[in-house]
Amino acid sequence: MIRMLGVMALSLAGGFIAMALASAQDAPKDKGSAGTASGNEESRKLRSYLEEDWKRWMVEYPEMATATGFPGQNRRWNDDSPAGIEARQ
Repeated sequence: MIRMLGVMALSLAGGFIAMALASAQDAPKDKGSAGTASGNEESRKLRSYLEEDWKRWMVEYPEMATATGFPGQNRRWNDDSPAGIEARQ
């Protein structure tokens, strides 16, 4: 029960992050700013980091991947053996 609540909380958090990124992408851009190019690069780096982090979470916690609809993890179970816990830490 507690594990499922944790999975649901992480799923909701991921959804909120995705909505925030989508709304930031739709925000009007200041084309006259000199920092726009560096801001775009920083935004790209952040998005890349978040995407890789999300994929890592989906591979490490396949039940959460299945619950959120992430493809390719449906036939796996989380490794809660001592070795699996040690690997995640």
